[in-house]
Amino acid sequence: MAHSALFTLDPTGLGALFLVSLIAGIGIAAVGPGGVLMTIGLFALTPLSPPAVAGTAIVTHIGTGLAGTAAFLRSGQLRRRSTQRLALILAASTLIGIPIGIAANARVSRQGFGMLLGLFAATIGVLVWRRQRSGAAPHATAERGLPGLMPAVAVGLGVAAASSLFGLGGPMVAVPLLVLLHVPLLAALAAAQAQSVVVAGTGTIGYA
Repeated sequence: MAHSALFTLDPTGLGALFLVSLIAGIGIAAVGPGGVLMTIGLFALTPLSPPAVAGTAIVTHIGTGLAGTAAFLRSGQLRRRSTQRLALILAASTLIGIPIGIAANARVSRQGFGMLLGLFAATIGVLVWRRQRSGAAPHATAERGLPGLMPAVAVGLGVAAASSLFGLGGPMVAVPLLVLLHVPLLAALAAAQAQSVVVAGTGTIGYA
């Protein structure tokens, strides 16, 4: 019944949500960050509760994750064994991190959720700024600079927990963190897109 709030929006509100979704999808595929815009849009434009916001938002990332993964398979970035290994580690860690985020979401008020969302978006902004300052080379080879097992697991767990808490697909968090670990940008994007399929799929089941 909570989702009926989406159908009470006037044309202006629906148009705003459509525009937010469009920009979010472009951002996810092009540079990683972008998925949080869907959560922000739902939180700002509807009266949905935090679990309804996160649950609604995370469903939308199934499509973007599949599309992004297919694109990077076609480009060849996700066909590299090292990138596939990184994607598998991230995806496996997701299965542990998702329940943590969902449990945290269920215990936070709408006001608290809004404050956490603002803080989270600001943190991601700082990470993206640092990525730009570091001058990460997007076309660097994916065979170099990949993190070890434990750092990759830590990223996977953190990304999954944050993604399920806020209803994200994962690349928004994963890409800046992986680049900070000296993963080439295209390899980070490819691995994060593959992880996002598991994040969105598992998160959708959890919220359902």
